[in-house]
Amino acid sequence: MPGIDELKQDALDIFLAGVAAADPHDAVVNALEVHDGEWSKAGRIFVIAAGKAAVPMMRAALETLPEGKIAEALAVTNYENVAEIDGVTVIGASHPLPDENGAAGAREVERIAHQAKASDLVLCLVSGGASALMPAPVEGVTLEDIAQVVDGFEDTDQWAEFDGRPSAMVRVFRVGQQDILEVAQSVRDYVSRARTQ
Repeated sequence: MPGIDELKQDALDIFLAGVAAADPHDAVVNALEVHDGEWSKAGRIFVIAAGKAAVPMMRAALETLPEGKIAEALAVTNYENVAEIDGVTVIGASHPLPDENGAAGAREVERIAHQAKASDLVLCLVSGGASALMPAPVEGVTLEDIAQVVDGFEDTDQWAEFDGRPSAMVRVFRVGQQDILEVAQSVRDYVSRARTQ
């Protein structure tokens, strides 16, 4: 029977394989390779990437698509993930609360889509967060008209039990490009400190 260290390593390897399988860059490369050769049929290619993974998805598309065919490239992502990409307009916007930069990004997407002809290809790469990053209210309606958003926290009293004993719940969110193993260690450290209080 394997020892505890071997089981821990197996669990870590399985987890990391799952994370690697969900890598947005590699997912786009793999998807585009399936359709390799179809790009020659398009007059021009417009590439739009939107979401928290817009930058790695855009990089993958630029690496995979024929360079001379790309007419315009636009990426809309959250502020934390903005990065320069040669030949690409990258717009940072707010997530999860929509902002005017996101609305401007949505207008840019519309502009690109409208200039494409029937012989062109508009490739849209969409990842999580795209809907908040690119709000597109109809003309004459502003973001403020749609909702009043309060960005803040409110304490709530909640009680939890596990196996009939009081317990605590810790909600953990990864933000941007944080290393998942560092996040896990931070959670363990937090729980250790909380137990002493």
